[in-house]
Amino acid sequence: MKTTKKIELPILKDIVVPGKDMPEVDELPSVLSDIQIRALEQQIERIVQFKLEAVLKHATKEAVKEINAHLDQVLPKLIQAANKRQHRKR
Repeated sequence: MKTTKKIELPILKDIVVPGKDMPEVDELPSVLSDIQIRALEQQIERIVQFKLEAVLKHATKEAVKEINAHLDQVLPKLIQAANKRQHRKR
């Protein structure tokens, strides 16, 4: 039978306050098996991917709004300038 590789998970006592930021009783064991580590990595990857997609979607919407607002201001002036040039050439 294959032995699994165990990884110790450090507890960030200087950052996380047990009982306040996390339950005092650890929900995860301090040692995880390979399968548990892969599952955790996949969950983290999905969360990060979802957050990234949400941020990019929001940023794209904001950029499109700003571009449209800028074009709403600039295009009428450009059209007027182009019309004046056409009238001068005649």
